[in-house]
Amino acid sequence: MPPSDPAPSPGKLVRYVVEDGDHVEAGQEYAEIEVMKMYMPLQVSEAGTIRLIMQPGAVLEAGALLAILTLDDPSRVRHARPFDGQLPKMGPPQFEDGKVTSVFRGIVGRRWTRCCLAW
Repeated sequence: MPPSDPAPSPGKLVRYVVEDGDHVEAGQEYAEIEVMKMYMPLQVSEAGTIRLIMQPGAVLEAGALLAILTLDDPSRVRHARPFDGQLPKMGPPQFEDGKVTSVFRGIVGRRWTRCCLAW
């Protein structure tokens, strides 16, 4: 887990399995959330001391802050780097009959296209 850990998707915070201020090891479970009637464990990716932010039972939006982790080894934080490569040249999209629906039909099949798109 980076120094702050957002919720991966909307759901409900069921419970914490650690106490506020506990020391946690890399890979240790610290909470359970309910997403679409399934329980998902949340784990830390680095060792450190955890500070819990939300209360159990809270409804979570994607990206809600659940906890803050003070890392044992701050040098283990992974920093984002700007992309400095080249993107491939792409031409305009190609459609068999010039219609966007033909691409959709090819991806999901004719049966699903009829119920999803009206034409």
